[in-house]
Amino acid sequence: MNILQTFNKIDKLTIEARNYFRKNFNKSQKEFENIFSFCFIVIESISKFYTPNEWEDSQQGNALGILIQCLETILAMYYLTESGFWDNALILKRNYSELLSVAIAIGYDKKCYVDWKNNRDCFNGFTKIKNRIEKSNDIPEIDKKLLVILKKYWNESSQKYSHSISINSIRTLLKSGKFEFEPKIAKPFFQQKRLRTFRNMVLNVLSIILGIFKYGKVTESRKKEFPEALNIIKQSNIYFNNTEWKQQTTV
Repeated sequence: MNILQTFNKIDKLTIEARNYFRKNFNKSQKEFENIFSFCFIVIESISKFYTPNEWEDSQQGNALGILIQCLETILAMYYLTESGFWDNALILKRNYSELLSVAIAIGYDKKCYVDWKNNRDCFNGFTKIKNRIEKSNDIPEIDKKLLVILKKYWNESSQKYSHSISINSIRTLLKSGKFEFEPKIAKPFFQQKRLRTFRNMVLNVLSIILGIFKYGKVTESRKKEFPEALNIIKQSNIYFNNTEWKQQTTV
């Protein structure tokens, strides 16, 4: 039976996996980088909607904080993936789904915000949050449609990867007389699909940010304060209407 790798050997393999990833996936990585950076351009613009005092511990401030945490979660998934821990990265799909569903609920619906703020039972778990969103009359139907993909992400992470209790989820079982241990370098086609998933996850966050804050309507009524708004709306529409992205497979 082979002994598991030492930390130094694992660290070396992780660096090799990361270097291989960055060398071979420039186009998909650039797409992800561009849209991720664009989200923060939008957030910087939205930060002018209210004064610092108005943002603090408000419905809007808490919703935006959760959306930023969604972006942090995607970034963590990205770094795990590029370092070879691509199965482990899927665990965070659960966190992403829960965070984005909470942001949708409290960002649009004042009653949901009060329930969330007071730790009420309707916010105790993804399924209950999903049901709360579906029953809300204040949340646009187009944003409720995101629940389909969020449920898919949550189920994938919860059932197979998050708790690691089923035999199919244990990757370090003895095989051919030795234990297999992450990190691993995935095949290029798989990595491309994973990057597209991350890109689409960021697009979902961007869509909710623009919707919750009614970006187009607010900036239209305050044109002089938001000279950047036209370019932001134009670029957002380019991202949302990219037919090539809609046809690509993800994982």
